Amino acid sequence: MALSTVNSAKEASKLFRLGLESIQTPDSTTTKRWVEFGVKKLGARKTIRAIRDFLESKPHVVDMAVYWLPSMIAKDAPGWMELKELSVAAIKAGAIKPSMTSTTPAGKVFFHDCYSDYQASNT
Repeated sequence: MALSTVNSAKEASKLFRLGLESIQTPDSTTTKRWVEFGVKKLGARKTIRAIRDFLESKPHVVDMAVYWLPSMIAKDAPGWMELKELSVAAIKAGAIKPSMTSTTPAGKVFFHDCYSDYQASNT
């Protein structure tokens, strides 16, 4: 609904930033929705610049945005290089968290995100 009702770039930018600010705990689905909104309403480059502003204050948002953005931006599109630069900056800042694995006694390996412990300890 927001995609069809927000027509002003200024309004879309403000709404996008408010959306990212509202993500208090790691939430991949919510992050994906806001990043998708940003790419569609602001364009990839402006979206990436806005996400970069959250590198220190909300690294989990940047981590999840960097995960989703490659599926929303073509490799030959404007913004792809900015995405690569954001990815490098996020890695250097320690915002990118690797997936974790656990192994059952039977030897079965499970992959899960690194925020599982964070979510369990903050509920």
